[in-house]
Amino acid sequence: MTISSNYKYNGNDDEITAWQRNFTSRIGDGSGDPEEEFLAYVRMMTQLRPASNWLEIGCGLGRMVELLLSGRNSVVGLEPDDHRFNDCRKRFHGQRNIEVLKMTSEDLRRTRPKARFELILNSMVLQHVSTGVCQGILKDIHALLAKEGLAIISTTQNCKELFTFQSSPNHQTREEFDLYAAFPNDQKFGIPVRKFSKDSFLATLESNGLAVLHWGQFSYIRPEKVSWFADQYRVSEDDIRDVGDSQYAIVRRK
Repeated sequence: MTISSNYKYNGNDDEITAWQRNFTSRIGDGSGDPEEEFLAYVRMMTQLRPASNWLEIGCGLGRMVELLLSGRNSVVGLEPDDHRFNDCRKRFHGQRNIEVLKMTSEDLRRTRPKARFELILNSMVLQHVSTGVCQGILKDIHALLAKEGLAIISTTQNCKELFTFQSSPNHQTREEFDLYAAFPNDQKFGIPVRKFSKDSFLATLESNGLAVLHWGQFSYIRPEKVSWFADQYRVSEDDIRDVGDSQYAIVRRK
């Protein structure tokens, strides 16, 4: 299963920014950038390999592109959504060593079959596509990694896997989720949002030939919000109080 050529990202960025205010960088605290730990690892990887070629799959508006540039690094950003591609390309394409392309990872493999990257970033993308497309992206990451290459992949996290839509509280079946994700022009409830569990995330990586070198979590629910989230996710407060709402893994090819 692939992302269609008419892919459209239906997330409301203002709503997503507001949503982020529910989280913090520390367990039981209410301060700090909720993405602090994940971003620190991205910065560290760029510093450890200052002359590497980076690939970002799903670069969106370019939020991570500047972060990836360090020293002599080059960056290729892929974005299939028209609006987000145009915005990112205007801001970054051609600056220093940045190339922004309107395509998917599958398109890149087809058009540049010899392309390999020392570092690949896939940040908060997998949860917004069908389970089949998710598998395809991970297979592409495996194929596009250089022999000694590393990828850092982040996504959602919950104590149990859930399938949801952005503006609907109802939990969906996997089949309902996949059908909804397959038709972006008909997504009246916003973007699809899959909530991976730690086990389902790691198993999905491993099943696509990616060995996990390090796993971490981030974006902890603010203490005053735990009760509301427990009700939304239909779990106990203890199940989510000390669990990051997002997770990441640093991987290599097996």
